[in-house]
Amino acid sequence: MIGDPPEAPQPREMIDLEATFEKLENELKEVNANAEALKKTFLELTELKHILKQTQQFFDEVCLDSFLS
Repeated sequence: MIGDPPEAPQPREMIDLEATFEKLENELKEVNANAEALKKTFLELTELKHILKQTQQFFDEVCLDSFLS
């Protein structure tokens, strides 16, 4: 036998629940947008790090070549 169904929330409780859900929805959207922005920034910084490593390697080779010449 299944238990009694829960009582429906009162109208004031429904209004409070809707407000809470809307607030949580907005916060979740903001968190998702921030996560996307962080991913984008991470990829950009990773690319710049790679470029800096390549540049450092180039200058190291130029310095070594000029030292050996």
